[in-house]
Amino acid sequence: MKTTSTTMLLLLITFLALAAQQGGATISCYVCSTNPDHPKYDVTCGNPEYTNNVESCDWCNSCFVHVYDNGLVHRDLQHGSLTQECHYGESYTACYCYDDLCNRGLCEQCEQ
Repeated sequence: MKTTSTTMLLLLITFLALAAQQGGATISCYVCSTNPDHPKYDVTCGNPEYTNNVESCDWCNSCFVHVYDNGLVHRDLQHGSLTQECHYGESYTACYCYDDLCNRGLCEQCEQ
């Protein structure tokens, strides 16, 4: 019976450790858009050195930048992003990163 209690305790500790890794981490990202119709509109959002509006999210794990073919730029944070750093949509290039305030540039590391 002692082995079962020890095993259950180890399983509980493992579960709690995994749960702590999945939640509780906060990421901060730049959030803005050059689209005047977007609620986070900021005319300077397209600047590669953008450092204005910062938001944090407890359940997010990445920051991103979307650079659209028509020149619009959108920066934000999200949970469950793609695993690759660059994503190529039909009318945009997106880059994802996983550190605080890492979405500052304009996806220069991606082929556009």
